[in-house]
Amino acid sequence: MYPMHQESPKQISAREAMGMSIPDYAKRLSKVAKSLSDETRLRIIFRLAEGERTNSKLMQDLSMKEPAISHQLTSLGNADHVTYTPQGKLRFFRLTRQFGEGVKMLLDCMYEFADKKGTVEATEVGKEEDGAE
Repeated sequence: MYPMHQESPKQISAREAMGMSIPDYAKRLSKVAKSLSDETRLRIIFRLAEGERTNSKLMQDLSMKEPAISHQLTSLGNADHVTYTPQGKLRFFRLTRQFGEGVKMLLDCMYEFADKKGTVEATEVGKEEDGAE
């Protein structure tokens, strides 16, 4: 790989690349984790990842009432994950650029992890059942 006298190139973390301290980075990641920990917020994020939506379009897409959608949009906005553009009486909501770019990749990784974990558990259950016979 590398000759003995040469060191391998140092890989830097995202935290180091952004120049953040560990406490600041942990705080930022916890905001993201909190946003992703609620099913309704996740459903909103999935829809907004497809493109901007009005509050009423989100209500229709998610079959939810306005107060519930507004509450979650406020939470996502406070976390700097969602922003909006007012047009007359309407507000068009979208994911912020920074959050939108990263969250799609993160959700895909989480889905793969959950899917593989589920597959392993199902396989292990099948082995236990086979051994019991």
